[in-house]
Order: sequence, then C-alpha cells, then structure tokens
Amino acid sequence: MSQLSEQELSGEKWIDLRSLGVALRREWKIVTLCVVVAVALGVLDLRSEIYTYPVQMQLTTVQSNSDDTAGSRLSSLSGLAALASAALPPNQNALQFRLFVDSLRSRDIADELAKNQGLMKTLFGDEWDQATQSWREPPLPAYLQTWSSVRSFLGLAPTRPWHPPDGSNLLNYLNRNLEVDLDPRKPYLVKLILVSANTQFAIDFLSLLDRTADDHLRQKALLRARAYVDYLSNQLSKVTIAEHREAITQALSEQEKFAMVASSGAPFAAEVFEKPWASTLPAAPVPRQILALAAFIGAAVGSVVALVVNRFRRSARRRKAREPALALAE
Repeated sequence: MSQLSEQELSGEKWIDLRSLGVALRREWKIVTLCVVVAVALGVLDLRSEIYTYPVQMQLTTVQSNSDDTAGSRLSSLSGLAALASAALPPNQNALQFRLFVDSLRSRDIADELAKNQGLMKTLFGDEWDQATQSWREPPLPAYLQTWSSVRSFLGLAPTRPWHPPDGSNLLNYLNRNLEVDLDPRKPYLVKLILVSANTQFAIDFLSLLDRTADDHLRQKALLRARAYVDYLSNQLSKVTIAEHREAITQALSEQEKFAMVASSGAPFAAEVFEKPWASTLPAAPVPRQILALAAFIGAAVGSVVALVVNRFRRSARRRKAREPALALAE
C-alpha cells in the first residue's frame, strides 16, 4: 500500500486539465478572491489615470473661382511663355493641398509654432519656472540617470543635453500625438486627430496648426510669384516681337492675379471642411478593457495559486494517511 502510493505520487503530472479543473472546483474561493483583488486594483488605477479625448478636424482643397487653363493657352504661344507658366500646373490647388498635408509634421512648421510662447508653456509646463519666468531643466528620474550611466559605460552615443524647448521638441510632439488621416479615395480631404487631456487646448492647437501651415505655403508662393513678376516685367521691357510680348503679358497677368489671391485673407492651400470638435468618448484609458484585463489576470493568478494550494493539500493528506502504515512497519 505504501509503495503504491509513492508510485502514484511520483508518476502524477504536476499540471493537467483534470487536476486544474479539480483544483478550481475545490479552491474556487481563492480564484474569486484574486479576481476581486485584481479588479479592485484596476479600479484604483482608473481613479489615478488622466483621461484623454480625441479632437479632430477636417480640411479640404481650396475651391478655385478661376479656371486653370492659363498654362495650356500659353503653351501654344512660344517656348518663353511656356517657361513663364511653369509655376502654374494644371491642378494648382491640388498640388498646394498636397504640400499642405506633407508640411503638417515638418520642421519648418514646428519652428514656426515654437515661436508661440503660450503654446510652448502649455506643452512643456514641467520645464517652465513661473517664479523666474524662465526655462529650467527638470530633474531626471532615477531610471533615466541609471540608463545614462549604462550608455556611457557601453560607449554608446550620449543623450542630447537639455535645452529650452524649441522646434525639435515640438516636432517630436507632433510625430507622437498628431494623426494625419488621408484617404487615398478622397485625396481632396484630410482628417487631423489630436489626442489630449485638455480638449480646448487641442481644438486651439489644431486651428493654429492649420493657419500656420497655410500661411507658410502662402508666403513661399508669394515670394515665388513676385520673383516671376519681376522677371516677366523685365523681359517685357526688352522683347519687341509682338507674339512674345503677348505671351509675356498674359503670363505676367496670371502671376499678378495669383499674387493678389495669395495676398488676400482667404485660405490659400486648405480650408476648413469640419471645424475642430472633441469626442465625449475617451481615447485612453478604456475602463472596460482595463477591468476585463484585470479580471483575466486575477483569474489566471488565482488559478495558479489554487493549483499550488490544492497540490500541497493533497500531498499533506497523503503523508498523513501513510503515517499509521509507517508506524506499524517500524
């Protein structure tokens, strides 16, 4: 009897579905307790979390009130006229809109935005000293100090020294937080999504980003148009052939009209299709997911604990059952 029990004990698997099922039925209180504790910890974590909400706006291509056939008309006149109209592609608005979308997360736009001190103080408030009205280096957490020492020991490139927030910091913020959704089926429409705990700030930031990127392209186009106007005006005073003068005059008229439109207060590359608005549903954290994950982890931990406790209890009962037989054998 004693030898048979030893063989059963030594040949028994530590984990199998049958033993796990038995353990869960016998130790269900342990599993329940672990689930309750895990869910309670999840609730405490949710109470300490800062909810963030997605804010979105949609922009579309600026609608043109003039035709875009000047380039085709001029191309039939002369090579000089075709060269002068090179700045006027057939779909000028679509090109400017594409440039607008590509510039939203560019360093030039980030540098422009970084000139707004109110914006920088809001984004990097932990580095702003209100008492001295100046930027200061925040204290490094212990783990970052340790990581810096490890990098130095391994001979890796040192981390960049601290500096007052500038365009590079703002560009990192845009890359991390700004989502630019451009549907290939709708190239005339782009959706900007910014997730933030401060929804009013996100609304103002998207509006400022739109205006900054649009004005940046406007100024570049104005400089180019004015340079073309100066060049064409100079050529017009030199050319005597009537056909060439007509072509230059038309090109000059188109460039001056373009400069006039760009100088107006109307949107240049993109206009608002849907103004910024904040969703009432948080982007993170999602309570349902966190509580479900906490319950799952609690159940998994409880199952392991129940299996271990049940195993030790069975072993204790077997040792207790073998004690009389061992006493008789002695």
